[in-house]
Amino acid sequence: MAAAAVAYSWETKEMGIGNDGTELYRAVRMAVYPDDTIFQSCDRGIAAAVAWSGADDDFPVGNTASQDSYLQKASMNTDLWIMIGEYDDHYSELQPGDILITTAKRRSEIRGKKTNFGHIVMYVGNEEIRKKYPNSDAEFVSASYEERSPGCGDHPKDYIGDGYYLYRYVGDYSGMKKYYYNGYGSGTSY
Repeated sequence: MAAAAVAYSWETKEMGIGNDGTELYRAVRMAVYPDDTIFQSCDRGIAAAVAWSGADDDFPVGNTASQDSYLQKASMNTDLWIMIGEYDDHYSELQPGDILITTAKRRSEIRGKKTNFGHIVMYVGNEEIRKKYPNSDAEFVSASYEERSPGCGDHPKDYIGDGYYLYRYVGDYSGMKKYYYNGYGSGTSY
């Protein structure tokens, strides 16, 4: 999942501002969720990597509340996901492909003001990012609703105390990516 997310992400978050993403992201996003037309959104940016990687075909495209609900249920009822716990208690244990998610409700409770959106990001690790962007110090891939398409960035300080939960994929994963984009058979093809 981490390799898939990096493969279609911009080098920085700023490069994704105001556009629908890299050519690869747009093609993959449409291939794995053909009935959805939103590109600039955190939920779509992460869901595309989960689905394209072949890890979990049932992972919802969005919104973050439905993704959070899905991950909670899947961590209790399937062998695909486990909940590690709250991000601020486990940030030192991150592994590539880990998903951090919060809902609008959790963010509102913590920040004390109404917010309409949750947020989801993927920890991919700097090693994976440097395979594509050798000079990057980034460790995460994220996007933002009606603001930007997926890009690489650094986030840990942004998340502590914001009600993020950490989920890890533990399914039996073959490493084979889906064949979707102009002959690309792998999320690791750069």
